[in-house]
Amino acid sequence: MTSVDKLKKLEQELKERESLLQTRLEELDCRAAEMGKSVDNAATAPNPNPTPTPSSYIASIKSHVPVTLDLQASNYAKWRELFLVALGRYGLTNHVVGTVEATPSDTSPTSDWARDDYTVLSWIYGSISSELLGIIMAPGSTARQIWDALTSLFHDNKKSRALAIDAEFRNTPQGDMSVHDYCSKLKSFADALIDVGQPVSDETLVLTVLRGLNEQFSHLRSFLPYQVPFPTFLQTCSALVLEEAQKKADAENAAASAL
Repeated sequence: MTSVDKLKKLEQELKERESLLQTRLEELDCRAAEMGKSVDNAATAPNPNPTPTPSSYIASIKSHVPVTLDLQASNYAKWRELFLVALGRYGLTNHVVGTVEATPSDTSPTSDWARDDYTVLSWIYGSISSELLGIIMAPGSTARQIWDALTSLFHDNKKSRALAIDAEFRNTPQGDMSVHDYCSKLKSFADALIDVGQPVSDETLVLTVLRGLNEQFSHLRSFLPYQVPFPTFLQTCSALVLEEAQKKADAENAAASAL
Protein backbone atom coordinates (compact mmCIF):
# COMPACT_ATOMS: atom_id res chain seq x y z
CA MET A 1 0.00 0.00 0.00
CA THR A 2 1.42 3.35 -1.04
CA SER A 3 1.72 6.33 1.26
CA VAL A 4 -1.16 8.05 -0.56
CA ASP A 5 -3.43 5.10 0.06
CA LYS A 6 -2.46 5.04 3.74
CA LEU A 7 -3.28 8.75 4.11
CA LYS A 8 -6.66 8.30 2.46
CA LYS A 9 -7.46 5.41 4.78
CA LEU A 10 -6.50 7.45 7.87
CA GLU A 11 -8.65 10.36 6.67
CA GLN A 12 -11.59 8.00 6.21
CA GLU A 13 -11.17 6.59 9.74
CA LEU A 14 -10.97 10.10 11.22
CA LYS A 15 -14.17 11.11 9.45
CA GLU A 16 -15.95 8.02 10.75
CA ARG A 17 -14.78 8.72 14.32
CA GLU A 18 -15.89 12.35 14.05
CA SER A 19 -19.30 11.20 12.86
CA LEU A 20 -19.62 8.76 15.78
CA LEU A 21 -18.47 11.43 18.24
CA GLN A 22 -21.03 13.91 16.89
CA THR A 23 -23.79 11.33 17.19
CA ARG A 24 -22.74 10.60 20.78
CA LEU A 25 -22.70 14.29 21.67
CA GLU A 26 -26.19 14.74 20.26
CA GLU A 27 -27.44 11.79 22.35
CA LEU A 28 -25.90 13.29 25.48
CA ASP A 29 -27.50 16.67 24.74
CA CYS A 30 -30.93 15.01 24.39
CA ARG A 31 -30.55 13.18 27.70
CA ALA A 32 -29.42 16.33 29.47
CA ALA A 33 -32.45 18.20 28.14
CA GLU A 34 -34.79 15.44 29.30
CA MET A 35 -33.20 15.41 32.77
CA GLY A 36 -33.54 19.17 32.98
CA LYS A 37 -37.26 18.93 32.21
CA SER A 38 -37.73 16.27 34.88
CA VAL A 39 -36.03 18.43 37.49
CA ASP A 40 -38.09 21.46 36.49
CA ASN A 41 -41.33 19.46 36.64
CA ALA A 42 -40.44 18.07 40.04
CA ALA A 43 -39.67 21.55 41.31
CA THR A 44 -42.88 23.07 39.99
CA ALA A 45 -45.22 20.14 40.70
CA PRO A 46 -47.63 20.86 43.60
CA ASN A 47 -46.87 19.04 46.83
CA PRO A 48 -49.83 16.75 47.66
CA ASN A 49 -49.20 17.30 51.39
CA PRO A 50 -47.96 20.87 51.73
CA THR A 51 -46.86 22.05 55.15
CA PRO A 52 -49.11 24.89 56.33
CA THR A 53 -47.39 28.23 56.71
CA PRO A 54 -48.56 31.23 58.75
CA SER A 55 -49.69 32.97 55.56
CA SER A 56 -52.02 30.03 54.73
CA TYR A 57 -53.83 29.97 58.08
CA ILE A 58 -57.39 31.23 58.20
CA ALA A 59 -57.97 34.58 59.88
CA SER A 60 -61.01 33.40 61.84
CA ILE A 61 -61.63 29.99 63.40
CA LYS A 62 -65.41 30.34 63.10
CA SER A 63 -65.61 28.18 59.99
CA HIS A 64 -64.16 25.27 61.98
CA VAL A 65 -65.54 26.11 65.44
CA PRO A 66 -69.10 27.36 64.88
CA VAL A 67 -69.87 27.63 68.62
CA THR A 68 -68.96 30.46 70.98
CA LEU A 69 -67.61 29.31 74.34
CA ASP A 70 -69.73 30.74 77.13
CA LEU A 71 -69.96 30.19 80.87
CA GLN A 72 -73.74 29.88 80.74
CA ALA A 73 -74.04 27.74 77.60
CA SER A 74 -72.52 24.48 78.95
CA ASN A 75 -70.65 23.98 75.69
CA TYR A 76 -67.03 23.70 76.84
CA ALA A 77 -66.65 20.02 75.79
CA LYS A 78 -68.05 20.71 72.32
CA TRP A 79 -65.94 23.86 71.89
CA ARG A 80 -62.76 22.11 73.07
CA GLU A 81 -63.21 19.14 70.72
CA LEU A 82 -63.92 21.34 67.69
CA PHE A 83 -60.96 23.59 68.52
CA LEU A 84 -58.54 20.67 68.87
CA VAL A 85 -59.71 19.25 65.53
CA ALA A 86 -59.03 22.63 63.88
CA LEU A 87 -55.58 22.84 65.48
CA GLY A 88 -54.79 19.32 64.31
CA ARG A 89 -55.75 20.32 60.77
CA TYR A 90 -53.01 22.97 60.79
CA GLY A 91 -50.47 21.07 62.91
CA LEU A 92 -50.74 23.51 65.83
CA THR A 93 -52.00 21.22 68.60
CA ASN A 94 -48.75 21.42 70.58
CA HIS A 95 -49.42 25.12 71.22
CA VAL A 96 -52.18 24.24 73.72
CA VAL A 97 -51.66 20.60 74.76
CA GLY A 98 -48.76 18.17 74.93
CA THR A 99 -45.37 18.40 76.56
CA VAL A 100 -43.71 21.73 77.20
CA GLU A 101 -40.50 20.22 75.81
CA ALA A 102 -42.06 20.43 72.34
CA THR A 103 -41.65 24.22 72.49
CA PRO A 104 -38.55 25.28 70.48
CA SER A 105 -35.73 27.25 72.02
CA ASP A 106 -36.42 30.28 69.83
CA THR A 107 -39.73 31.81 70.93
CA SER A 108 -38.86 35.41 70.12
CA PRO A 109 -41.69 37.58 68.72
CA THR A 110 -40.26 37.27 65.21
CA SER A 111 -39.82 33.47 65.24
CA ASP A 112 -42.07 31.09 63.31
CA TRP A 113 -43.23 29.53 66.58
CA ALA A 114 -44.29 32.91 67.97
CA ARG A 115 -46.23 33.77 64.80
CA ASP A 116 -48.05 30.45 65.04
CA ASP A 117 -48.76 31.04 68.73
CA TYR A 118 -50.21 34.48 68.01
CA THR A 119 -52.46 32.83 65.41
CA VAL A 120 -53.76 30.25 67.92
CA LEU A 121 -54.20 32.96 70.54
CA SER A 122 -56.26 35.10 68.17
CA TRP A 123 -58.41 32.06 67.35
CA ILE A 124 -59.08 31.46 71.05
CA TYR A 125 -59.95 35.10 71.72
CA GLY A 126 -62.22 35.14 68.66
CA SER A 127 -64.23 32.07 69.68
CA ILE A 128 -65.19 32.91 73.27
CA SER A 129 -67.83 35.24 74.69
CA SER A 130 -66.98 38.82 75.66
CA GLU A 131 -67.61 37.89 79.30
CA LEU A 132 -64.98 35.15 79.16
CA LEU A 133 -62.62 37.38 77.23
CA GLY A 134 -62.72 39.94 80.02
CA ILE A 135 -61.96 37.26 82.61
CA ILE A 136 -59.05 35.38 81.03
CA MET A 137 -57.40 37.89 78.69
CA ALA A 138 -53.90 38.82 79.87
CA PRO A 139 -51.30 40.83 77.90
CA GLY A 140 -48.20 38.84 77.03
CA SER A 141 -49.83 35.45 77.53
CA THR A 142 -49.14 32.47 75.31
CA ALA A 143 -51.87 30.35 73.76
CA ARG A 144 -51.16 27.54 76.24
CA GLN A 145 -51.53 29.87 79.24
CA ILE A 146 -54.91 31.10 78.04
CA TRP A 147 -55.99 27.54 77.17
CA ASP A 148 -55.04 26.35 80.68
CA ALA A 149 -56.86 29.32 82.22
CA LEU A 150 -60.05 28.36 80.39
CA THR A 151 -59.67 24.73 81.47
CA SER A 152 -59.27 25.76 85.10
CA LEU A 153 -62.22 28.14 84.88
CA PHE A 154 -64.58 25.47 83.59
CA HIS A 155 -63.31 22.81 85.99
CA ASP A 156 -63.50 24.92 89.18
CA ASN A 157 -66.32 24.23 91.65
CA LYS A 158 -67.05 20.94 89.92
CA LYS A 159 -69.35 19.53 92.57
CA SER A 160 -71.65 22.52 92.84
CA ARG A 161 -71.82 22.90 89.06
CA ALA A 162 -72.46 19.17 88.67
CA LEU A 163 -75.46 19.38 91.02
CA ALA A 164 -77.00 22.29 89.12
CA ILE A 165 -76.44 20.75 85.68
CA ASP A 166 -77.68 17.32 86.79
CA ALA A 167 -80.89 18.86 88.12
CA GLU A 168 -81.55 20.52 84.76
CA PHE A 169 -80.63 17.35 82.89
CA ARG A 170 -83.07 15.15 84.78
CA ASN A 171 -85.92 17.66 85.02
CA THR A 172 -86.19 19.11 81.51
CA PRO A 173 -89.43 18.05 79.76
CA GLN A 174 -89.93 18.36 76.03
CA GLY A 175 -92.71 20.92 76.38
CA ASP A 176 -93.23 22.74 73.09
CA MET A 177 -89.73 21.97 71.81
CA SER A 178 -89.26 19.94 68.65
CA VAL A 179 -87.69 16.51 69.01
CA HIS A 180 -84.46 17.82 67.51
CA ASP A 181 -84.22 20.74 69.93
CA TYR A 182 -85.20 18.58 72.89
CA CYS A 183 -82.58 15.89 72.16
CA SER A 184 -79.92 18.53 71.50
CA LYS A 185 -80.62 20.25 74.79
CA LEU A 186 -80.35 17.06 76.84
CA LYS A 187 -77.17 16.10 74.96
CA SER A 188 -75.65 19.48 75.84
CA PHE A 189 -76.42 18.86 79.51
CA ALA A 190 -74.78 15.42 79.26
CA ASP A 191 -71.69 17.01 77.69
CA ALA A 192 -71.59 19.63 80.43
CA LEU A 193 -71.66 16.87 83.06
CA ILE A 194 -68.63 15.30 81.38
CA ASP A 195 -66.85 18.66 81.76
CA VAL A 196 -67.30 18.51 85.53
CA GLY A 197 -66.26 14.89 85.86
CA GLN A 198 -69.72 13.32 85.95
CA PRO A 199 -70.07 11.40 82.68
CA VAL A 200 -73.53 10.20 81.66
CA SER A 201 -73.86 6.79 80.04
CA ASP A 202 -75.60 6.51 76.68
CA GLU A 203 -78.32 4.36 78.26
CA THR A 204 -79.03 6.95 80.97
CA LEU A 205 -79.23 9.65 78.31
CA VAL A 206 -81.77 7.60 76.33
CA LEU A 207 -83.92 6.93 79.41
CA THR A 208 -83.87 10.61 80.36
CA VAL A 209 -84.96 11.57 76.84
CA LEU A 210 -87.84 9.09 76.92
CA ARG A 211 -88.97 10.16 80.37
CA GLY A 212 -89.44 13.80 79.35
CA LEU A 213 -91.26 13.18 76.05
CA ASN A 214 -94.68 14.63 75.33
CA GLU A 215 -97.74 12.40 75.52
CA GLN A 216 -97.92 12.19 71.73
CA PHE A 217 -94.83 9.94 71.92
CA SER A 218 -96.10 7.83 74.84
CA HIS A 219 -96.22 4.65 72.73
CA LEU A 220 -92.52 5.00 71.88
CA ARG A 221 -91.73 5.78 75.49
CA SER A 222 -93.21 2.39 76.39
CA PHE A 223 -91.88 0.50 73.37
CA LEU A 224 -88.23 1.56 72.96
CA PRO A 225 -86.90 0.50 76.41
CA TYR A 226 -87.83 -3.13 75.64
CA GLN A 227 -85.80 -3.30 72.47
CA VAL A 228 -82.89 -5.77 72.36
CA PRO A 229 -80.25 -4.54 72.03
CA PHE A 230 -81.13 -1.36 73.87
CA PRO A 231 -81.27 1.56 71.38
CA THR A 232 -78.47 4.11 71.36
CA PHE A 233 -79.06 7.82 71.77
CA LEU A 234 -78.69 8.40 68.03
CA GLN A 235 -81.11 5.57 67.19
CA THR A 236 -83.63 6.94 69.70
CA CYS A 237 -83.40 10.45 68.27
CA SER A 238 -83.79 9.10 64.75
CA ALA A 239 -86.92 7.12 65.68
CA LEU A 240 -88.44 10.16 67.40
CA VAL A 241 -87.67 12.48 64.49
CA LEU A 242 -89.31 10.06 62.04
CA GLU A 243 -92.35 9.72 64.28
CA GLU A 244 -92.63 13.50 64.59
CA ALA A 245 -92.41 13.91 60.80
CA GLN A 246 -95.09 11.25 60.29
CA LYS A 247 -97.44 12.89 62.77
CA LYS A 248 -96.95 16.24 61.05
CA ALA A 249 -97.69 14.69 57.64
CA ASP A 250 -100.81 12.95 59.02
CA ALA A 251 -102.06 16.22 60.49
CA GLU A 252 -101.54 18.04 57.18
CA ASN A 253 -103.34 15.27 55.27
CA ALA A 254 -106.24 15.36 57.71
CA ALA A 255 -106.52 19.13 57.35
CA ALA A 256 -106.47 18.82 53.56
CA SER A 257 -109.18 16.14 53.65
CA ALA A 258 -111.36 18.28 55.91
CA LEU A 259 -111.10 21.18 53.48
